[in-house]
Amino acid sequence: ERLAIMLSHGFKSQRGVDLQDVRYLSFPWHNPTQYKPNQLTLLHTKGPGVEGSSSWLNWAVHGIAHCLYELSRFQDAVRELTESISRDDGDAWTWTMRGVCYARMNVADSAMRDFNMALKLNPNSSWAYSCRGLAHLEQGTPATAVEDFTQVIRIEPRSESAYRNRAIAYLRMKNFSEALSDLNTDVEVNPNKLEAYQARADVWCETEDYVNAIEDYTACLAIVSSRSKQPLTEQEPEQA
Repeated sequence: ERLAIMLSHGFKSQRGVDLQDVRYLSFPWHNPTQYKPNQLTLLHTKGPGVEGSSSWLNWAVHGIAHCLYELSRFQDAVRELTESISRDDGDAWTWTMRGVCYARMNVADSAMRDFNMALKLNPNSSWAYSCRGLAHLEQGTPATAVEDFTQVIRIEPRSESAYRNRAIAYLRMKNFSEALSDLNTDVEVNPNKLEAYQARADVWCETEDYVNAIEDYTACLAIVSSRSKQPLTEQEPEQA
């Protein structure tokens, strides 16, 4: 799919607007911790009285919610996270994760409410800003999305996704110069990232700068070729 086609369709899919399906955009996922599923279940079923205080319960529920999310069982994840919030409503991660699940369920108002609460609890949560920015894009307010992605860049200047996501927001506003500026930075920050060159090449095509587009598509070919020559165990894992 060409970026220009996705833009003309407003990122629409048969399920409505779903930014998870766009090649350059995805809800950022911060792996909460390393865990063993059997230990998580044990901690969770013991309830609030488990030794180690509520922080251990949060840790367990985070892991369970992560697993349910990966299984696309978003309603079940929301139930677990809601129970966690009823015990401790001061954990920004829990609110953000529930917001992500609501977003995947296309419950936009609930998702936005949870992202807002997460940022109230932790004003420097780059993850919550990223998720809220994507939600703003989904709701058709790219200018507000730009503000959130700018906050992500303030907190994490070398974020792998923030520049690219903000570029998409600028593209929705037809602000090609700012989009290209962000994608240039994305390439500088991630010189071996295939998606960075892909995104910029498609924007060059959108602005009819085919010479620069050829250069970026050629860079894509070089990256793919170098990956194919690496031993299997050394190749970078594909990003979801």
